[in-house]
Amino acid sequence: MSNEKSHSPLTDEQKQEKKLRRMARARVEFKQHLMSYLIINAALWAINYITQMDHGAIHWWAIWPTLGWGVGLAFHFIFTYIVDENTMVDREYRKLKKLYDKEHLE
Repeated sequence: MSNEKSHSPLTDEQKQEKKLRRMARARVEFKQHLMSYLIINAALWAINYITQMDHGAIHWWAIWPTLGWGVGLAFHFIFTYIVDENTMVDREYRKLKKLYDKEHLE
């Protein structure tokens, strides 16, 4: 008797469950990223203000990490909630398949 497990293909329900879990994980990770962004940037702005409030005109250096990190956060949002990875993969597959078929039919 063999210890090998039989690997049957996933049912549609199992595939859907796997996809939903992956999406849920991505959304939780985005929300964690957002909370880190808000907390750390609030601290940076507070430090920026406190350390310069007696100097007359305040140099708002905290804008740079806020903007830089904000761009990354925006992309994280887009790839979590807007762009469907499967659609992108399918589109690239069709392009490659078309190119492959064209090259091999000529």
